[in-house]
Amino acid sequence: MKLDQEQIVKIDPQLRRALERPEQDRVLRAVMQLAPMDRPLGAEGESAALNPSDFPSPKAYREHLIALRQNRVAQDLARVIKKLSDLSLDVRGGKVGYTVVVQGAASKIAASLKLTAVRHASLDQPLELIRSGGRVDNVA
Repeated sequence: MKLDQEQIVKIDPQLRRALERPEQDRVLRAVMQLAPMDRPLGAEGESAALNPSDFPSPKAYREHLIALRQNRVAQDLARVIKKLSDLSLDVRGGKVGYTVVVQGAASKIAASLKLTAVRHASLDQPLELIRSGGRVDNVA
């Protein structure tokens, strides 16, 4: 399929090659970096007002910060994830950070690149760990 410049600047070369193949209904999986649709990325606010001494332990403080982060990410990404789902993409992740994995038809992944909240996308690929001594282990 033909990609425009708006789509091309958001993807890695492997995803570009996969999307430019003629089989538009071929199922692909991509890792996407998203941004909030309703506010600038990084405008946290509420965690800056917290004082660790107001909590019974460092663990309680950390757990509270994690819960705040999860709530903020859920609010930020709800509309984006809905739009991705509306494109018939299966969306996973986006619980603690702004990265999700989407799976669906190549044409739908290409269409999702038009969303302003999609900052970058990479073709999902198996990871390899290279251990000392040169041995390679496949992770996924």
